[in-house]
Amino acid sequence: MSKPRRRRRSSVLPFFIPFVVVGVIVAFILLSGSSSGPGTLVVRAGYGGTFIAAGFTVNGATFTTPANVTLPAGDYTVDFAPLSWYATPSPQSVTVPERTAIYAFGTYTPISRFVGISSSAFNSTTISALHGVTPVVWVNRENVPVTILSSVFSEETIDPGQSFSYVFQSAGTYGFQIFGGASTLTVNVQ
Repeated sequence: MSKPRRRRRSSVLPFFIPFVVVGVIVAFILLSGSSSGPGTLVVRAGYGGTFIAAGFTVNGATFTTPANVTLPAGDYTVDFAPLSWYATPSPQSVTVPERTAIYAFGTYTPISRFVGISSSAFNSTTISALHGVTPVVWVNRENVPVTILSSVFSEETIDPGQSFSYVFQSAGTYGFQIFGGASTLTVNVQ
C-alpha cells in the first residue's frame, strides 16, 4: 500500500506580503498629506529695477530685505519701514501656505524735490537730493519761457506751465541761476 500523500502546507505569509506593503504605502501617503509644515515668506524691496535694503516687520519680528522668513501657514501683514528719500510702501497682506514660498515686494518710490521758478527767482535757495535717486523738478509758474543755467546741463528752457526733471548721478554741490535773474539755487547732493 502506498502511503497517503501528505499535503504540503503552503505558507500564507507570501500571499499577505503585497497587501501589507500596499497598506504601509497608503498609510504613509495619507499621514504625510495631512501633516502641516511651515511656509516661507520671501520679502524684497526696491525701486525702478534696483533692489534696496529696507526694514520690515511681520508677526511682531523685524527683518531687513532681502529676507526669507519661515512662518506657520496663515495670514500675515508685511509692514515696510520708512527709508530716507523714499515714499514708504503700503502694508501688504499675504497668506503663507504650508510648505510653499509666497513673495512680497515693497516698491519704494523716490520723493521728488520741487523747485518753483518765475522769470526772476526760485522759490527756494537750497535743497537736498540723493544722487542716483532723487528727481529734482523745476516747475515754470510763469506765462513766459524761463531758462535755468548750470554747469550740470548748461541751460534748460522750460515753457510756461511745464517742468524739467533731473536726477544727479554724483554727490556734490551744484549751483543754478535763472537767465536774466538774480536768484540762485544750491542743490546739495549726497
